[in-house]
Amino acid sequence: MLPSSQSKTSLFASTRFLGWVGWGMAIIVVLAALAWETKQGFNFSNAHATRTVAIRLSSWGSAEEVAQTTALIRKFEAQHPTVSVQLIHAPEQYMSKLQLLMATQQTPDVMLMNNLSLPLFAHAKQLRPLQSSLPPAERALFRPQSLETFTLNGQLMALPRDVSVLVMYLNTDWLKQAGLPLPKPAWRWQQEAIPLFQQAVSHPPQASKNSPHWGVSFYAKPALFWLPFIFSWGGSLPTTPLEAQQFLKPHSPEVQGLSVYRSLRTPLKLAPLASEVGNTSMTELFLQQKIAGLISGRWVLPALTKQASFHWEILPLPAGDKGSVVGVDASGYCVSASSPHPTEAVALAQFLTSKQAQSVFAKSGLLTPARIAVPLQADQAVFLQAIVTGKPTHPPVQWEAWQELMVETLLPAFDGQQTVETATNTPAFRNRQAREVFSP
Repeated sequence: MLPSSQSKTSLFASTRFLGWVGWGMAIIVVLAALAWETKQGFNFSNAHATRTVAIRLSSWGSAEEVAQTTALIRKFEAQHPTVSVQLIHAPEQYMSKLQLLMATQQTPDVMLMNNLSLPLFAHAKQLRPLQSSLPPAERALFRPQSLETFTLNGQLMALPRDVSVLVMYLNTDWLKQAGLPLPKPAWRWQQEAIPLFQQAVSHPPQASKNSPHWGVSFYAKPALFWLPFIFSWGGSLPTTPLEAQQFLKPHSPEVQGLSVYRSLRTPLKLAPLASEVGNTSMTELFLQQKIAGLISGRWVLPALTKQASFHWEILPLPAGDKGSVVGVDASGYCVSASSPHPTEAVALAQFLTSKQAQSVFAKSGLLTPARIAVPLQADQAVFLQAIVTGKPTHPPVQWEAWQELMVETLLPAFDGQQTVETATNTPAFRNRQAREVFSP
């Protein structure tokens, strides 16, 4: 599962750490300070002093997820009497802190990782390939999209735990009061979704009749919220310098899809501007019945289930010219290339992605398990269909640098000051993308 909306941006707040390896003796004092500092914000569990092999596992997650992981660790230790596992929990800025651990030679043996951050670590050769740890018969038990997200250059770099996609949450009471039918799952943005939201805005519920209201949510960042508009119009993300030269060319699929996304704000005014909502999140606007449709993932289900005063339904995202194609993301467990106990580390990663473990994680309802045979809740059908029709996200190695550049470049377009083509078809954007993202 990708992190919650509050922590999603900070999770990807990584910097280039590849050059740190070459630092010399002149900064030993700095690294020593960093070694102390990285422990601030981490929660370290106690390891068993009597066991002969000690391995460390790093993870993000809620208190519930930490409790689940801790219970699974105890089961693993019971099956491996000579091994003790120390859990390192970083609830915020996980990737940044993980890089600090690596820079100070404190890399955990096993690390929870997502597919957006993984290429940076794999490119730095910090991760052990796990292709041989998942034989063909075992691979067949996983959703193929989860494996593809973690496969780089033909090598599986992480064992998948869960899969994450975006869907549309619709306020069905709002639609019913406006005399609007619930859309069919095969709805399309320009033919059905936009007209539906236009009608919804014209007929708001009593709760928002005298206050600003809109049709659908809008996020300028993080990028995962507008990637479906790139993919659903046939575009893709650049992962090489050559692909970057073609990315966002005038009239390209990327420009077409992002232009439709922009139109939800300008000129259609179906989605709120940042200046109109301040610090209020899109989930809060949905709960306040100020937007009829919320684009989000499974992480909002607890809030909607507990707090919504209206009925709502889950639908796939509307389709573009090439169908409803959302980004398929995943979280899973990597093994450090420098682990002194690779056999035990791989065994822990295998255990944490077993059917038994994924069944435990799935009980919260917050994630879609990567294993096919794990029992699912009834509301998972839409998510499973989105996984099948989606596109595994393979980001640039410098994902955070690329995301920051894209958000900065697209903001004038998303705010209605420029078109997407005008904002992106500039030498400045091309040069910065080549220098900051794809330079050797």
